Amino acid sequence: MQDGGVPRRTLLVLGAGALAVPMLSTFGCGAASGQIPSGKIGAGNTSALTVGTVRVVSPYSLAVGRDSGGVYAMSLICTHQGCDMSGDIGASSIFCPCHESVFDFGGHVLRGPAQATLTHYQVTVGASGDLTVNADQTVAATVRVAV
Repeated sequence: MQDGGVPRRTLLVLGAGALAVPMLSTFGCGAASGQIPSGKIGAGNTSALTVGTVRVVSPYSLAVGRDSGGVYAMSLICTHQGCDMSGDIGASSIFCPCHESVFDFGGHVLRGPAQATLTHYQVTVGASGDLTVNADQTVAATVRVAV
C-alpha cells in the first residue's frame, strides 16, 4: 500500500466476494430466486392437478399439491437456509440444491439439514375448480381442501 491507497490483497478479497455472491444465486443458493408469495395468488384449476402430484405456481416459490385428502399449498423455500426449490421437484420428493435437504410432497423433512416442515398456506377452490392461494394466511401442514 502506498500513498493511502487500498492494499492489493484487500482489493482481491473484495473482488472475489463480489463475484461469488451472484454465482451462488445462479446455482440456487442463498435467497430465493423465485418470488416470495404474498396476497392471493391464482394457482390454476383442480383439473390440472392429479392425486399424488405437486406443481409449481410460477413465478413464485410456491407449489400446490393434491393427495387423497384434497388440495393444499406450500412454500418452496427451504426451511434450512431459505434456498429456492422451485426447480427441484422430483417424482416423489422436493430437493434443496443448496445443502441437499429432501422433503416429501407434504412438505415434511425426509433428510436434513432442514428440521422444519415447509410452510403451508390457505387454499380455496372456486365453483369451477379454480384454485386461489392466500399466501398471507398460513395453515397447519395437515390442512386440505376437499375437491
